[in-house]
Amino acid sequence: MSKRVPAVRSGDVLIPALGFGTWQLDHGTAQPLVETALEIGYRHIDTAQAYRNLSQKTLIAAAHAAGTSITAWSPLAQGKVAEDPVLIAIGQAHGKAPGQVTLRWLIQQGVIAIPRTKTPARIAENFDVLDFALSDDEMAAVFALARPDGRMGNWLDGAYSWDVG
Repeated sequence: MSKRVPAVRSGDVLIPALGFGTWQLDHGTAQPLVETALEIGYRHIDTAQAYRNLSQKTLIAAAHAAGTSITAWSPLAQGKVAEDPVLIAIGQAHGKAPGQVTLRWLIQQGVIAIPRTKTPARIAENFDVLDFALSDDEMAAVFALARPDGRMGNWLDGAYSWDVG
């Protein structure tokens, strides 16, 4: 592919701002999907965690100030972002899916996004986020989705205070 992925600087290293996640995929499934992802143009394949409904501005700023980066693992909340009416509306305005809006929201913040999928069509869709940008109002609308309980998933330590400065 001829698309060039924006990069995030981590010290002296540039890391692609969009990657492919393989979390909980068995080897027999992961290997052909990684090959497909590489053919499409992905160059960062890994896992980490972030969700679109948790404001992590403080964490992101601190990481960037320290010369490192944040990687979003399961940034699509295991598919739950597809049901969000705000993300659906923003996506419709750009001809994109809610997951693509979420990925764009993350990389516009300088967060490395690594969505996981086992569907070749979704691998391509997840990479197709480089031809549009979210407006300031759209970014704010996604930030406004933050919830008091923090996340769509419930497997993290709820006592951790993410945005304490």
